[in-house]
Amino acid sequence: MIERAGTEEYPISYDGFHDFIEFRVRGILPRDREKMKEKLQAEIRKYEGQRPVYSLVYGECPNIIRCEGDERIY
Repeated sequence: MIERAGTEEYPISYDGFHDFIEFRVRGILPRDREKMKEKLQAEIRKYEGQRPVYSLVYGECPNIIRCEGDERIY
């Protein structure tokens, strides 16, 4: 979405806040597009080469539990 959203004529204020994501990306598209993409790529690089993390999400929030060790997230 960040790659395609917003034009100079019709900019979009984007806020990537989400309960299930541990970091936030926000800015004005297209002005902040490259900065936002860099932030996403940096966050992805942190997890490269690591074991995958899975979460079991069911019902409504706050029923979020990591599959390993039944750690409650929310």
